[in-house]
Amino acid sequence: MRKTSPAPSLGQDARMKPQPETNMPVKVAKSTPDADRVWAKLAIELGPLLVFFGTNAVAGIYAGTAAFAELNVPPGAPPLWKPIGTRQ
Repeated sequence: MRKTSPAPSLGQDARMKPQPETNMPVKVAKSTPDADRVWAKLAIELGPLLVFFGTNAVAGIYAGTAAFAELNVPPGAPPLWKPIGTRQ
């Protein structure tokens, strides 16, 4: 059976390091190009998911999946399959 650890001794408190100050001034960042890039990246990453969930709620899972897949294809990318009836 395990015993609980004993309470800290008085000598142990003397060896503890002092904690840092908590009332340090906080710098508030103004809008910078880096902050604008963060918002753009967030919109690019979350945009297709929001479109998927919205389309899924309105038109169903197949339409939601199609909308999500369409938004994740880079513009100008070659098609993954040949349309039926075409020759190359």
